[in-house]
Amino acid sequence: AVVSTQSTGVKFLEVRTDWFRSQIASINKTEVQFYMCKMIDTYRVNLFDIITQYRSVFYEEKTTNQIFNSWLHQQVVYFVELLKDNLPRCSGSILDSTLAQA
Repeated sequence: AVVSTQSTGVKFLEVRTDWFRSQIASINKTEVQFYMCKMIDTYRVNLFDIITQYRSVFYEEKTTNQIFNSWLHQQVVYFVELLKDNLPRCSGSILDSTLAQA
């Protein structure tokens, strides 16, 4: 059976998203400053890696570009949701320190 580049790209992003979200979910949420720093760092490093991997394999096809752009938008929305959920737990000094470290 022949598998299309588009379906392979979608499957790649699905598997990487599941793995990526599990990395975020595994971060200890007890201390808000630790969580925020680790979450931001995990996002920065792993999202960069996933983007690099995807682009090196699938980025030539127009349909995969649309799929990738949609996927990337979803990741940014998820990141903003995580920030919205956790920022109210941060005091001003924790927020300043967290942003300085990130």
